[in-house]
Amino acid sequence: MMRQFLQSRRPLAVGALCMTVLFMYSGCAPLKKKFIRQKKKDKAALSDFVPVLEPEVYPVKTMGPADIYGQKYALLKVWISDFADNYATIKNDKRMVGDLESALKAIEEMLAQVVSPVSDGLSTLKNQIVWVHDEFVKPASFRNVSKINSELREIERTINKEFKPKAVSEHFRVQ
Repeated sequence: MMRQFLQSRRPLAVGALCMTVLFMYSGCAPLKKKFIRQKKKDKAALSDFVPVLEPEVYPVKTMGPADIYGQKYALLKVWISDFADNYATIKNDKRMVGDLESALKAIEEMLAQVVSPVSDGLSTLKNQIVWVHDEFVKPASFRNVSKINSELREIERTINKEFKPKAVSEHFRVQ
């Protein structure tokens, strides 16, 4: 019985195998084209290429004080939040000091873009960050951790509340 079953299926299997081989060799044209080596292109066609002799000069984008201030404000927020997030967990003091120094650079560039009422507030903020920097440069056993934490909270609150670009839009320097 088993033999009879196999004998009746054998021609069907052979036919399916033949059809599969036939389809594989006939295949679609793009698939055949992919595996056939192409002739080399003429060098004459490549010599028709003409390079651009006069480059196009694009105008330099000018940034006003508001744009520069907004960019530096965003960087300041990132540096301070990075320091605050990593203060308790990361023990790499050089990285933490680098974050504070980058924040101080951002404040210096922000100070160059604003006038008196805002520049006074930025100066006090800068003094707070300098204090945290000086405190953090000390050895870990001599740091006043609770004061650093409170100063960081105060710095972040002040940055978010008083020094947003929209809040100081009236106090930019005139160029």
